[in-house]
Amino acid sequence: MKVAFTAILLYVGLVYLRPHEIIPALRELPILPVILGAAFLAWLPSRKPPFDAPQLWLFPALIAWMGLTVLLNGWAGGAVYTLVVQFPLLLLFFVISTSTVTIGRHEAFIAMIALATAVLALHGVDQVATGIGWSGASVSQGSRITYIGSFNDPNDLALAFVIALPMQAYMLGRSRFAGRVFWLACIALTAYGIFLTNSRGGILAALALLLLAFLSRFGVVMAAVAGSAAVGALAMLPTRMESLSAGESSAAGRVESWYVGLQMFFSRPIIGIGKGNYGEFHELTAHNSLVLVFAELGIVGYFIWLSFVGISIYMVWRIVRQKTAPASISAPSAPAAPLPARLSASAPTPATNEADWRRFQKIARTYLAAMGGFAICAFFLSRSYNILLVILCALCVATYVGVRLRWPRFERVTFSALAMPMLGVALGSIAFMYLLVKVLV
Repeated sequence: MKVAFTAILLYVGLVYLRPHEIIPALRELPILPVILGAAFLAWLPSRKPPFDAPQLWLFPALIAWMGLTVLLNGWAGGAVYTLVVQFPLLLLFFVISTSTVTIGRHEAFIAMIALATAVLALHGVDQVATGIGWSGASVSQGSRITYIGSFNDPNDLALAFVIALPMQAYMLGRSRFAGRVFWLACIALTAYGIFLTNSRGGILAALALLLLAFLSRFGVVMAAVAGSAAVGALAMLPTRMESLSAGESSAAGRVESWYVGLQMFFSRPIIGIGKGNYGEFHELTAHNSLVLVFAELGIVGYFIWLSFVGISIYMVWRIVRQKTAPASISAPSAPAAPLPARLSASAPTPATNEADWRRFQKIARTYLAAMGGFAICAFFLSRSYNILLVILCALCVATYVGVRLRWPRFERVTFSALAMPMLGVALGSIAFMYLLVKVLV
């Protein structure tokens, strides 16, 4: 499992920084597929996947449904293409979620993403100064920074910055004086990178994370002061936030696309219009991750997707909410289901270490904040199937699996217990989008 983890950590680092696309001699080599394949092959014989987490079958079910929606909408070749494109994400999810189960491995992942994102922000500073960064990527729309690969859009780059802020804050909390100076610099650099992307969703998400951080640490009054100061600073800076209103052309285009997406859903509520077919019915993308999914995949696919993401968030929320280590609870409210034999045989003794539990909680809180930042950005962007979302969900599942391995008495998260609440969230969110569009229009 160590080889698989090392390979997948390298893979994600390369997804972020893309050095193989910057160096001309490496551009034609299939470096990413080879590393991902090596990680999966190293993972296969080491341990069977612990199907203790429902996402380990929800994600394959989601990908299968994506292909089926394309097939049912009359394009067999497109169904095969969809499955082929999504297959690497499936491998990525399985390896991360089942190999990153110790505190040390989580901290390695957090540090790698925190550092890689700081490098992306530094690239943005260089890009603004010269017009073209060292990657060869130039600024977009006159002044918005970009990168290459998965982050060639300013909004995607802002999304990467937002989810990295909690991870950099985690590393800050784990460091001593010199390390604190370094990570404070990384946080400042990343926050400046969000400003340079000029992404309104990214700025809103960063503000929300700032408010939550101050609220949890200093209380309501300091959170209000920090929020007011941040809003005041933004008002003095030249950003696209100045034109954020329902009547502004970009915002109006978003609302119109939401309306069209709802009409797509109402026309084919069960199977949707097919994965990837949104652009066939409207010139703009959905500009909302929820609308994109229920329009393309129908209520069935939307329910699976929302369950996959929602249960991942619920897992880390449950860890954060638990006040004491599970082994110290004498009478749990409901008996925890035993782990599969193949897991319990290798699990450490349930005799808990409170310090380790607190570290797992901090890791879970970090991922919870990152998921919150992603959710805010994704409300204004079509990033339903984004690789960053897959990585975050995998890390949430890995945290839960790691906790269950160390503390088998921790409450088991099951799909059967959450299916009806998730169905309610799915139907309620569609109704919310419908009412929101009615009000805005």
